Amino acid sequence: MVKIKKVILLFVIMLFAAGCTNSGDYSEVEGELQTIFGEDLSIMEPEGYTLIDAHVRYDSQGDLVDEARLIYSDIQQVGDLAASKEEIESKEERDQLEYIYGPYEGEEKIRVEVSYFDEVTAPYLDPNQSFEVISVGEHDAYINQSSDRVQIYIPVDDWLYEGVSSEANVSEDELLTYMEMVVN
Repeated sequence: MVKIKKVILLFVIMLFAAGCTNSGDYSEVEGELQTIFGEDLSIMEPEGYTLIDAHVRYDSQGDLVDEARLIYSDIQQVGDLAASKEEIESKEERDQLEYIYGPYEGEEKIRVEVSYFDEVTAPYLDPNQSFEVISVGEHDAYINQSSDRVQIYIPVDDWLYEGVSSEANVSEDELLTYMEMVVN
């Protein structure tokens, strides 16, 4: 359990700090993250994007964090919650997750997550999809790009880092550069 928390903590710290700006007051959220992960950290946003959702997902027993996810939108600032408090609580219970921030209204443009790596079910092994493989430092990055989406998967030890852009303005190079900062 300690290893899982340390790996996700390292991911969260790097993800929130790499190549970003701090445009919001996230002191309450940072306090919650400190409670979950046991370390101080700062939430940062990629330039031009606003954090609308940060959550962790727990394993099937609800004990260990096995996925952390951040969702960004191109909105200027957060507005209303994307659902009622009751709907959010129901989703948290049903999907075994905990919202640390949001979810706020806004269209997902960039999603970054880290999850437990299972070589058998890794998404980039899907024979129905084509992935380009390139080296990112000591790791392989699996990239799939279509006209409106870029997906990058980078397995590192027991974890799979995923970056997805549903924004045509975010190039493969921009997302890959961001993901390199996360894993290195």
